[in-house]
Amino acid sequence: MQQAQKQSYAAVDIAKFVAAILVVVIHVNPLTGLASTLLRDGLARLAVPLFFAASGYFLAHKGIENKDAVVSFCKRILLLSLPWSVLTYFLPGILENLPKALTVLADSNRTWLWLGKFLFPGHGQFWYLTASVCAVAILFALRRYLPRKVVLPIACAAYLWMLLGNEFHEVARRIPVLRYSFTLLKAFGADVRNGVLLFLFVYIGVLLYESEALRKLRTSACWLGLAASLSVLTLELLALTRHRPAEYYATFPFIVFFLFNLLLRARLRPRPVYTWLRNASTLLFCVHILVARIYEQLSGVPYAEGGVPAFCFTLGVSLLFSFAVLALEKKWEFLRRLH
Repeated sequence: MQQAQKQSYAAVDIAKFVAAILVVVIHVNPLTGLASTLLRDGLARLAVPLFFAASGYFLAHKGIENKDAVVSFCKRILLLSLPWSVLTYFLPGILENLPKALTVLADSNRTWLWLGKFLFPGHGQFWYLTASVCAVAILFALRRYLPRKVVLPIACAAYLWMLLGNEFHEVARRIPVLRYSFTLLKAFGADVRNGVLLFLFVYIGVLLYESEALRKLRTSACWLGLAASLSVLTLELLALTRHRPAEYYATFPFIVFFLFNLLLRARLRPRPVYTWLRNASTLLFCVHILVARIYEQLSGVPYAEGGVPAFCFTLGVSLLFSFAVLALEKKWEFLRRLH
């Protein structure tokens, strides 16, 4: 375990930076046709599961059953989420429609409901942050109070249940038993954006840290498993082109497992640039929607429909902002709180 803690995770840092760019692709799609189906609706959707797995892996260093470590993680994520949510959605929304906002705030019941919706499961792209808190909290409780051997089956069952309302929603609607299950799932508010059914990805990261046997799988087997999983994902994507795209797919847990395993095996010499990429990925993830909304105001075109110009503007300005923050944070310590 001590050896694992001293290992360089440069490949994971690079992957997180690429994943942050893929999140921008999801929200400001520069692609059309088959390319959009395969990249935006498929590969790009792996970004958040990869973030979940990384959180689980590095949290496992301190112990997923360690209450202090879990509380510290949750506190840090919520403190990161709140100011960015306010800057990106809350303040612009208030300024755009002040009379309506005052009406809502004047009604205490509506205010509490609005705040609850705003914070949990999060707002806009920040749903991932609060969902990760929820997922880690659930996993902590399961590991602490249930036998370890039942946690993985519960995580898999939760993910499968989520798929009934996502990738397999057409099947669930046609089969009575599944349709009622889908209705029950929605009634409890369990969906892809609150972390209740996504803790499997966090647990994949935890298991890769805790299990030496999993880390010692043959590299060739990991590459073969990744290639096979991606091939099946391609078939899933092509099969779903007649319906609305899903956010999660049955192959995602396998892809994340094999991909993250390969990233952990990569041996890159530690360099400051990798730490920079890790911090830049957080800033890019947090700021890109704010930049996209600026593009929308300047161009008069919804950023989701802006194509290549909207994507280039959003990514370019977001990266410049990230560079500036990381360059100035040594002088102004408060900037560190942004990532």
